[in-house]
Amino acid sequence: MAKKPKFIGIRRTTAFNGRRKIGIDTNIFVRIYDQPFLLRVEASRIFNRHDIIFTHAACLREFTKHIMLKKNCDFHSAKEEAKDFIKSRNVRIIYPTECFIPEEELKTFEKQSNEKLANMGKEYLHCHEPDSVIILVFKKCGVNKIYSTDEAARICASFLGMDSSNLPSFDNKIMRELRKDKKFYKQRR
Repeated sequence: MAKKPKFIGIRRTTAFNGRRKIGIDTNIFVRIYDQPFLLRVEASRIFNRHDIIFTHAACLREFTKHIMLKKNCDFHSAKEEAKDFIKSRNVRIIYPTECFIPEEELKTFEKQSNEKLANMGKEYLHCHEPDSVIILVFKKCGVNKIYSTDEAARICASFLGMDSSNLPSFDNKIMRELRKDKKFYKQRR
């Protein structure tokens, strides 16, 4: 019986050279909006730069829907709150009129990404709209780093040569705070 070939993933990391542009996905805004005190250090680390942080209009729409559900308010007031939240953090919104992605390019990217994900053994992940649109628009606008909590979006961004990061999990955040406390560190040993 023939052995099934094993796949070895090698990730090549290169030093970034040039002007950094950062793209933010909807789920980052949602997490920071829902837990501002827990994630204030990470939020200040991301949003302390001017004119290099971008998001897509689809992210604004998704974030508006989240605020509508959370606060039980109408679309207009939720959209104003979402815009204020995003703009107060120095984030520029990319609208579809600024950067258009043809349907064929979108479908090709989704198909190739889903094939690569399947080859990596991650059949449970799928590249789909609106994430694929957001990633392609970011790439077209020169964004070279993406923050997202969606694993599929981060991996698909890496297919296009962009760096991607996640916010730390709550466990990591708690452990980081506990490590600052010397007593906890000594008790653990």
